[in-house]
Amino acid sequence: YAQLADLEINNFWFVARNRLIQWLAKNFLPENGRYLELGCGTGFVLQMLCNAFPKWRISASEAQADGIVYAKNRVGDDTTFFQMDACAIPFRSEFEVVGAFDVIEHIQDDVTAIKQIYATLKPGGHCILSVPQHMFLWSGYDEGGCHFRRYSVGELENKLKLVGFSILVSTSFNSLLLPLMLISRTLKKGKTTDEIDVLDELKLPSVLNIVFAAILWVEFVLIRLGVRFPFGGSRIVIAQKPDQ
Repeated sequence: YAQLADLEINNFWFVARNRLIQWLAKNFLPENGRYLELGCGTGFVLQMLCNAFPKWRISASEAQADGIVYAKNRVGDDTTFFQMDACAIPFRSEFEVVGAFDVIEHIQDDVTAIKQIYATLKPGGHCILSVPQHMFLWSGYDEGGCHFRRYSVGELENKLKLVGFSILVSTSFNSLLLPLMLISRTLKKGKTTDEIDVLDELKLPSVLNIVFAAILWVEFVLIRLGVRFPFGGSRIVIAQKPDQ
């Protein structure tokens, strides 16, 4: 958690993901209401959302108590924290928005987690989820990161619709860097988790980090203009529960 918290602040990928999440949230999610983040980790996304949505009443959960300590340090005492399992959320129809950012790939029964999110939301509520994408990118980094899967195109959307959600927005991101990511992952094929530091991909020389950040800025501009990338290292989806 300590290494991750340090890396997130300036790493091109985390900064780009936060920028995309904020823009999507501003354009497709309500300005008011209760928000629950599942698997908040060190609180990097949570801190951004606390600043961007001062009218939200924010709660967050993390399976590991150590992560909650870091998240609390980032957001202060106005956020309510829970240590809980995303497959056993103890709330029913209580939140307007639920977010989970690179979380449900860590859950073996992801459909149960999505059902729990659905039950947690009020009628008309929204969820915003990001996940890693494409099994052809699978490597020891995924195994070391305790992933059960990388999602195929359309898989997350189909599981959300199966539970009862309607899809409002769906796009790949980290798309312009996909060829480089494929090369990197291909070179790591065959390496065991003992031979891989799961944070290695984030430890870039500053020049590369700046270049990749600029590329993902261009990608963000294209998404804002309406481009929806079919392929990319990650996917982000906003879905809505029927307003009954």
